[in-house]
Amino acid sequence: MSPRNAAAPPDRPSDRTPPVLAPSRLFTVWQRAVTAVLAAAARAGVWVRRATSAWASQWPQVRDYHARGAAAWTPADLASRRRAAAIGLRGFVFGLVIAWIISDTSRNTWLPGGVTVISEVLWAGARFIIIALLARRGTIDRPRLSTAYLAGLLPYTLALTGPLRIAALLLSAVATYRGLVGAGVQKPDARLMIGWSFGGQAGIMVAGILVRVVMALVAAG
Repeated sequence: MSPRNAAAPPDRPSDRTPPVLAPSRLFTVWQRAVTAVLAAAARAGVWVRRATSAWASQWPQVRDYHARGAAAWTPADLASRRRAAAIGLRGFVFGLVIAWIISDTSRNTWLPGGVTVISEVLWAGARFIIIALLARRGTIDRPRLSTAYLAGLLPYTLALTGPLRIAALLLSAVATYRGLVGAGVQKPDARLMIGWSFGGQAGIMVAGILVRVVMALVAAG
């Protein structure tokens, strides 16, 4: 018999895949995937609990700082002052990011929200520069000035829309004024700083609104 007509040798048992192996592999993959998802969810839950606990533990110090208002700072208040400044800066960033997202989703474009964020950041920097320039030499050092200013940014956490940003500006002016007085700035000097920095921005904003109103009335007439 020629090799061409010879029958192929039978498969060995080890060469044949048992019919239960494929379902077994599928179950193993599914089990590993479920285990990985559950483990990731557990880790995420632990992280959320820790982050929430850390976030909640900060607020008593922040409330203490703002509740004391214009009371003179003492060395015992150092932790609450630093915490209030850190939370104020985070709140400022958080409010601008959420405002950008809201603007992006409502207008289907990132440009107006981006312009708002950039303008608010520039205004915040301009206000700080004005306050620093108006500070009398020897009355307040730069770290204390920065702490009072950053802590005063907390109202911007809810500056999600135009009207809320105006309210945040006014509340931030009050909080910054109280912080400056507590840091050692005399009340007349603090009022001058707030008037030129926050009041200057408020005046420009009001002027812009009036210009838009007049232009709208002219266009409608």
